[in-house]
Amino acid sequence: MLLIENIDARGDEIPIELKAFFNGKLQSTLYIKIKNVLPAGPKIWYNGKLYTNLMKVTVNKDPSEFKLSDYSGQNNILWSLSINNKIAKNFVLGPKETLSLNIYNYLKEITLGKLFTLRATYAEGQTKVILIPQVPEELSVAIKEHYTNKFYNDGETVFIDNKDEGGAFELIGLEEKEITWKLHYGNNQRVTQTLPADLPFTIVTFRMMMDKMEVQGEKVIFKLEAWNDDILQGMIYIEVANKLPEGPKILYNEAFYSTYIPVSPTNPEAKFRLASYLSENVEWSLSINDELAKNSKLDFDTSFSLNMNDYKEDVDHGSEFILNIKTDKMEFEVILLPIKDAD
Repeated sequence: MLLIENIDARGDEIPIELKAFFNGKLQSTLYIKIKNVLPAGPKIWYNGKLYTNLMKVTVNKDPSEFKLSDYSGQNNILWSLSINNKIAKNFVLGPKETLSLNIYNYLKEITLGKLFTLRATYAEGQTKVILIPQVPEELSVAIKEHYTNKFYNDGETVFIDNKDEGGAFELIGLEEKEITWKLHYGNNQRVTQTLPADLPFTIVTFRMMMDKMEVQGEKVIFKLEAWNDDILQGMIYIEVANKLPEGPKILYNEAFYSTYIPVSPTNPEAKFRLASYLSENVEWSLSINDELAKNSKLDFDTSFSLNMNDYKEDVDHGSEFILNIKTDKMEFEVILLPIKDAD
């Protein structure tokens, strides 16, 4: 069907001439006549045309719409999108309803050349088409927010609700071995990291950079660039609100934290207190790599103390430090980040 569309055939039959050459000489010619009709039965409608086998789909940020045509049944239809023969998404719709599918969410899989199949299954059978995504050049390279289906093109802005949050980003659409990430902030300050193309660039928390900048306003704008071979491949802005999330927080070193706490790995008396929440007793637990290292049940006004020198070996091995706080009505945790000169 795609070949016929390229010919723009309008008659009942389409003649095709197939020639075989060897060493530049014609060896054989085959004449083929193809009827310009679709097979009987339900078909998938897309962009004003009907399909039963292969379908070119234009990829953009707006959802694509599909419907089942020539179907007289009254039962619901199960729509399935498969990628490399594994179901990625299922939808159950009425027989006359339109499927809205954002193919752009799968730009990374498209770049890797994976097989996309769209099926409409109904009581009487199934109609299947293989999707051939067509990606415009301006969308072929984008920065993706890791663990989400959010993509950003050059100059677009990511909004972060509070400074205790972090972020992770990856460059898609470029098959290269390494990407150099450059995060610009403040007065000509910059974080640079070169990573394999299949690893995301991770910002643990924006808090530490914003503290260095001594931010006074309501927000801070970072600029994130992705480079390869000294060529800028993509650039986005990240707007971070200069506020903390609602709810309980930890008071440490005269500052409040809710997600991450940077602490000096040599601090002999790191003290933590629960703030923005009232409770008679607080149970504190320190876990290192998911194993309990210290546990204390204290009065509300009593600080939980740690001698970080006791955990020097764990710090040196890059272990994960989790501080769990439990009261009579709630429980939450923060990550301790042993960072030199953090205090």
